[in-house]
Amino acid sequence: MMNHRADAPRPGRPLGLWQPSLSVLAAFGFAIAQPIYDLLARSPEFFVAHRASTVDLLLLVLTLSFLLPGALVAVGWIVGLTSERLRDAYLGTLVGVLVSAVALQVLNRMLDGPPWGLIAASLIAGAAFTCAYFKSAGLRVFATYLARPACSSRRCFW
Repeated sequence: MMNHRADAPRPGRPLGLWQPSLSVLAAFGFAIAQPIYDLLARSPEFFVAHRASTVDLLLLVLTLSFLLPGALVAVGWIVGLTSERLRDAYLGTLVGVLVSAVALQVLNRMLDGPPWGLIAASLIAGAAFTCAYFKSAGLRVFATYLARPACSSRRCFW
């Protein structure tokens, strides 16, 4: 007989460093970086008007893809020096907030409603994802595997 709670984290057992960190990288890529890349790809005149060089483009991609999410993860690692549970709560909640941002983008394209309703629905989706993220090892693994397409999608910008 299978234990249905086998994938739930044991009380007091930390999630670890790498899995939530990669989840933050993936969620940041989908919530923040990809929409900016999409906007810039549709407006190449922006780079011409600002006389952006190859180095400028590389710095933009490096900053959006790795430095900003890396800074958020670094805060989690620093918090983890004091408490692993606090680190897990910070990184898990950060993933939930970023998932809320993705949900807001999706809902905004799908539904025509008042902004407060879309924001509320996206926050509920983020909160539900955060709860599921802490309870399901399978969902954490899935979110971790999303880091690879989130990183490789930056190639579309080039």
